Amino acid sequence: MKYLIPFSLILFILGCDNGGDAPANMPMVPEIETTEIDSISYNEALSGGKNIDDKGFLINEKGVCWDTVPSPTVNGERTNEGPGASTFESKLIGLKPETQYFARAYASSDQGVGYGNTLVFTTTKEPVVDIDGNTYPVVTIGAQTWMTKNLRTTRFANGDPIDNVIPGDDWKKYGQAMNPARCAYENNSNNVSNFGMLYNYYAISSHKGLCPEGWHIPSKLEFEELLSNYPTREEGKALKIEGTAPYWDFNNVSATNSSGFSAVGSGFRLSDIGFFALTEEGAHWSNTVKSGDNVYALILTSQSDSAIIDFSRLSNDLGLAVRCVED
Repeated sequence: MKYLIPFSLILFILGCDNGGDAPANMPMVPEIETTEIDSISYNEALSGGKNIDDKGFLINEKGVCWDTVPSPTVNGERTNEGPGASTFESKLIGLKPETQYFARAYASSDQGVGYGNTLVFTTTKEPVVDIDGNTYPVVTIGAQTWMTKNLRTTRFANGDPIDNVIPGDDWKKYGQAMNPARCAYENNSNNVSNFGMLYNYYAISSHKGLCPEGWHIPSKLEFEELLSNYPTREEGKALKIEGTAPYWDFNNVSATNSSGFSAVGSGFRLSDIGFFALTEEGAHWSNTVKSGDNVYALILTSQSDSAIIDFSRLSNDLGLAVRCVED
């Protein structure tokens, strides 16, 4: 006599095999979580690993591996942060500009290699280099690419020097004579690395070119396009570098720099007042004349989340900062 075994009974029997657990000989590889990618540049990035579960076995190596294709492994590019199950940071180096990468943390033991979640990031463009050899990181915002530091060249793009004008009376005379001039804030060269140079209108409008080749002084319309990427009255919040000293005063509490533009409070120079508003205000030349000798500028302040493109009284002997935009 033949007996039929119900299909549900077969499933029950199979499901009870090994108590429903994984096979006893399955390796207990470590578990790990990949840290968010940060500090991305044209050739480097920062990541790491956390929440490592060693499954009771010694972690003999941990780090981050990366590739230009999904699911990178330790057989390709990787860091090695040594043994142990502690949280760690890793710097990914030797990356190519403007390239998409996949990265994930790993941890290995005698049981094998465990991988964390895969994260995707794209490296930035290569920095711009001016005629003096100064380098400027860049950021793409919408359809535009901007320098993320204020210009600090001492020469025009054709190699001619720009006079460094120190006395206030001389600064005014240069403006009256329509001659190009530059200076550091308070004529202190230590301010240049953080805030760049201040230039008068005749430096930024010279046919010799102030920005590096392939870059130019932005127009009013280009500044407007930049601001259009962010909500009204929150543009400055997105454009200003976070925090206070050394770039801004104590009022700069809400800035996020979500744009990567990294605006700073570079102040300005007036011939009849001198230097004014360092860490309080950042004003950047445009190449667009408003009327007479008044020229539009992008203005951000430590006290405001907004940004404006205007100047109620802008004399051409003013000294303002410069941010170049790619052609």
